[in-house]
Amino acid sequence: MDDVVYDADPVVSGNECRNFLGIIAATRLDIADNTLNRPRPTPDAVYRILGTPNFTLHGIMMALTTAVGTEAPSGSQVTSPALTCNGTDTSGGCINHTGGVIAKSYALTSSAAGRGLIENRTMDPCQAQKYNRRPPFFPLTGKYVDYKAYEIDPRDTNTWTKIKTYLARLRGNNRQVP
Repeated sequence: MDDVVYDADPVVSGNECRNFLGIIAATRLDIADNTLNRPRPTPDAVYRILGTPNFTLHGIMMALTTAVGTEAPSGSQVTSPALTCNGTDTSGGCINHTGGVIAKSYALTSSAAGRGLIENRTMDPCQAQKYNRRPPFFPLTGKYVDYKAYEIDPRDTNTWTKIKTYLARLRGNNRQVP
């Protein structure tokens, strides 16, 4: 599918929390590399995009075990003239995303060569402290704990030997640092 949007733009004043979408995947969420989101060659060998030139999503995406990204960050052939997003030429345009991303790791949405989709994200105002909402049935424990925090004294780690010793101490169980 192409764009997934609310009936009214959530960033326009008065539309806050009118709609709220949460998308959860057990593994990974990707924007498809298809003819709606990326240019493809037509029979006359001209690269065209069949959908809107940008991917627009209103909602929060959550990938429980990996990442949220695009199916092919390197994208496909750039159109002529090229699509631009935030001043960068790209093969897929922008990811106009109003909402949020929750994932264990970061996934690329474009490559350094200007291919793929360039991120253009904003937080849904419904998530702001004023409202502090989450999509219906979205997982939430209500408890947050700092797992680990370390402050490193530069005097203790100013040589490679001291850095290795310090990292080995952090790893615990007398495991060596390569």
